[in-house]
Amino acid sequence: MAKKPTYDELEQRVRKLEKEAFERKRTEEALRESEAQKRAILDATIDTIRLVDKDIKVIWANKANTIELERGLEQLVGNTCYEALLGRDTPCPECPTKKALESGRIEHAVIPQTDIKGFKGRSFWEDYAVPIKNKSGDIVNLIQIARNITGRKLAEEALRESEEKFRLISEQSLLAIGIIQD
Repeated sequence: MAKKPTYDELEQRVRKLEKEAFERKRTEEALRESEAQKRAILDATIDTIRLVDKDIKVIWANKANTIELERGLEQLVGNTCYEALLGRDTPCPECPTKKALESGRIEHAVIPQTDIKGFKGRSFWEDYAVPIKNKSGDIVNLIQIARNITGRKLAEEALRESEEKFRLISEQSLLAIGIIQD
């Protein structure tokens, strides 16, 4: 027959359990604070950031998705980016997420788009896909990071056109054209 614990032994067990509960509560609070800080950092960036599963379905998205892409998070979460943003049944041929799933490495692409729902005209996006692996090295999720670089691309295009016009003018001119710098 097992010996019944004494009052002092029971009191020690209760104190130990109280201490463990307090430590667990403190750890959980620290975790919540850390998660809130990470969320604030990710929501403060201008880049659209999404966590997707191996089927490229969005698990989580930062606020830049709702601002930059003019979508509610409920339109993204649970759907693939190509369904929610482009109305497509399959990923884009140059999709860095698809490539990252195949290669297991970070993939990058600059993707011109003309069919993003809600955007008028064309846009350019610099997209990254970062695989997240488990201890065995298997991909479990991916991070998609995209930045709208339309302004930069249009400025580069305008500069090229301007340089080409200047070149044509200088080649066709009967007068000498020069640039004087101070």
